[in-house]
Amino acid sequence: MTEASNPAEYFCSIQVGANQDGSAPSAPPANPPIDHQTTDLLRVLIEQNREMISLTRRQYEISQRMEERFEKQMMGQREEFLRWIQETPGLASRSKVATEAIRTLLSKLIDDLVEYVDTNGEGLEDSEFVRADMVDRYGQLLSHISSMYSILKRLSTAQDGLSTH
Repeated sequence: MTEASNPAEYFCSIQVGANQDGSAPSAPPANPPIDHQTTDLLRVLIEQNREMISLTRRQYEISQRMEERFEKQMMGQREEFLRWIQETPGLASRSKVATEAIRTLLSKLIDDLVEYVDTNGEGLEDSEFVRADMVDRYGQLLSHISSMYSILKRLSTAQDGLSTH
């Protein structure tokens, strides 16, 4: 590659006019042919896209309202827990101990349930009696203990958020 001695050599030129074969360039057609079917399909596609955008905006608005409601509900529960903590001295520390005790009980109950299923697994599918027995033994108890654990857990952690706000 040789270096150009004249800066003008770095530029290129474009020939405007005749084609390389010497013929005159052809002008685009004045009225290109219209494919009505394609045009109609494009109109339908555009309309569907507009509808989809509208629905997406609506869904976004609904999700924002749901998030706001959820945040208000969570703040209300937190305020209630904090009120309980303020009205009952030592409740926060005692609830931490109770949370651990309930967690241990819940773990034991879940372990018992798993053992019951291991022992009676085939009967669960075949026997209404075995299913009813399992629900009688573990259903309500597991549900109630889980609810208690959830409440105590939130109560024991509610004050943690108080010190950061």
